[in-house]
Amino acid sequence: MREAQRRALPGRQVGQVVQQQNQTARSIPDNQPSGVESSVAVAVTGTVTDVQVEVSLDHPFLGDISLALVSPNGTTVLIQGRTLGRQTELRTTYTLQTTPVLMRLLGQPAQGTWRLRAVDNAPGATGQLLSWGLTLGVSG
Repeated sequence: MREAQRRALPGRQVGQVVQQQNQTARSIPDNQPSGVESSVAVAVTGTVTDVQVEVSLDHPFLGDISLALVSPNGTTVLIQGRTLGRQTELRTTYTLQTTPVLMRLLGQPAQGTWRLRAVDNAPGATGQLLSWGLTLGVSG
């Protein structure tokens, strides 16, 4: 919890830290705009004060891939555009500092189903979303 509090934006109160992971690998369909979604359920009530998304994904050409986080109320934020080029492995954590668009999720209810959507935007290669995790700072 101290680590999450350290990473939270200065002045923000993190009352509780909630971590959920989905370790079920999902194939990302080739050149499909709907992509594939993987979900985690958050049971804790309260308001989101910090968001971190950890992603593990393999694809022969990561430049084909975009990733979006969808909150329980349907707010969708693009956390990874098609900017990864020829890389083949993605092992990263998106935070408020590295991915400012996540700030759109602050103040939203934490409770509910959170989804990560992986979309392969070009034909010719397929990959897998290996796992992902969601860490939320939640207040009262």
